[in-house]
Amino acid sequence: MYLASHGYIVVNLDMPYIGFVAYLDGRIIKPAPQFKVPPELLAGNYAKVDEFFRAATELGVSDVRRTIQGLRDLQNNTQSPLYGHIDLQSMGIFGHSLGGRIAGAALAAHSELKAYISMEGIAPAEVRQNGVTKPMAYLMSEGLVKFAMSNYKEAVPKRKGTVFITVLKDFGHNSLTDMPLTQAQSAKYAISPTQGFIIARSLLRRYFDYTLRHQSASKEWWRGEQIPESLVNTEVFE
Repeated sequence: MYLASHGYIVVNLDMPYIGFVAYLDGRIIKPAPQFKVPPELLAGNYAKVDEFFRAATELGVSDVRRTIQGLRDLQNNTQSPLYGHIDLQSMGIFGHSLGGRIAGAALAAHSELKAYISMEGIAPAEVRQNGVTKPMAYLMSEGLVKFAMSNYKEAVPKRKGTVFITVLKDFGHNSLTDMPLTQAQSAKYAISPTQGFIIARSLLRRYFDYTLRHQSASKEWWRGEQIPESLVNTEVFE
């Protein structure tokens, strides 16, 4: 709703078998057992993490591919209310957790996608190590820094576009989802659910304004109203 109120066409993509999906007709598709992450994996060699998520990432990218084709069909269909209103050459993508990995792979695979931002999700090894010619922004909570910062910074040496790495103080893994608001008991973080939600949506909107609309004269898209500087620390690699 928030991004849409600023003139964006927003597509929220459910991914059957990767996540829990409930359809309006009552059908429910649960995550496939082979995609359930063993707890010991996340504490081990990160190359094994990349390999484990390979199949899920490929499945997710195929969902993104079909979605882009669906948008193309709507844009070209004279009977569609969206006919002529979708800028297919200026699309951004946001992903959370595994969705961030899928979004990173999709960014590399689709020329229509011009900007990427994720929350505690990292592009596949081949994407972060080879680089892409598009801006990439990685958001993470302070708690993730000591475990994953070295992996995130793999996106820096061979970058072909700007890489932003942003650490969010008082946030948690699910802070850029609706879980702190709808499932407070299972997503308790230092930042209040309301403030976290306001900051999260502002960060996403300002990032896409900067990368897709070029509405900011400064690369410091993470600075602005409703975003306390004490909670947001960003490194920029150009």
